[in-house]
Amino acid sequence: MLFAACAPKFPALTPDEFARVIGQEDVVLVDVRTPEEFAEGHIAGAKNIDWRDSAFARRASEQLDKSKTLALYCKAGRRSHAAAGKLSAMGYQNIVEFRGGIEAWQAAEKDISSAAYECDEFQTASGMKVRIHALMHASMRIEAGEVQIYVDPVTQLGNRSVDYAAMPSADFILLTHQHHDHLDRDAISALSTDRTQLIANKASVGILGAGLTMANGDKRQLREDISVEAVAAYNTTEGHLQFHPKRSRQRLSAYHRRA
Repeated sequence: MLFAACAPKFPALTPDEFARVIGQEDVVLVDVRTPEEFAEGHIAGAKNIDWRDSAFARRASEQLDKSKTLALYCKAGRRSHAAAGKLSAMGYQNIVEFRGGIEAWQAAEKDISSAAYECDEFQTASGMKVRIHALMHASMRIEAGEVQIYVDPVTQLGNRSVDYAAMPSADFILLTHQHHDHLDRDAISALSTDRTQLIANKASVGILGAGLTMANGDKRQLREDISVEAVAAYNTTEGHLQFHPKRSRQRLSAYHRRA
């Protein structure tokens, strides 16, 4: 049974009731806590859209389908209730909330998932807060103020995987090159909206049939206070020097003479 709400008063469910609702089709589970809280543990299958993010409304409209039922939760219920009211005002009609939040979920001995990615945080000279999340291999998520930037997003490598559907949609996706462990159509699709800008090397743009091209030495202004520069990178790991080798000046000069 689904619960419909058309006024800012929403069904407050018990852990068992909430578990039954989120197990149904056409229900989208939304965790409105911060990314840091989400990484510490969340209900499996949840999307993370931070209520405290000033871009909450935009990200919700990009990621949430108004034809589906939204099941919201936070830590203890206050943020999910506020988010439910906002979403209702935005035209979302089918909303339920878990007033007890993740605390009540764990108290009821329900399972949680973890995505504990390493994260570095710093503040720029202009006062912008930047967080860099190391996802796996070359895959990174960069939060630059309200801007979400993903570098080489890849869904799975070996037995490691990243659930991009649970993460905020991308404002920018940067691809360094076209190898399978850096270019992943599924990850790009999961992160992209009509507002997403794809920036990549020439070969990647050719493969995808979309995107803006950058070559080594190029610079591009993403926003007024965010720019990106393409620099050459080389593999220096023993046993892998055949990948992305750094030619010496002498070898490079000889190559040009032969050409």
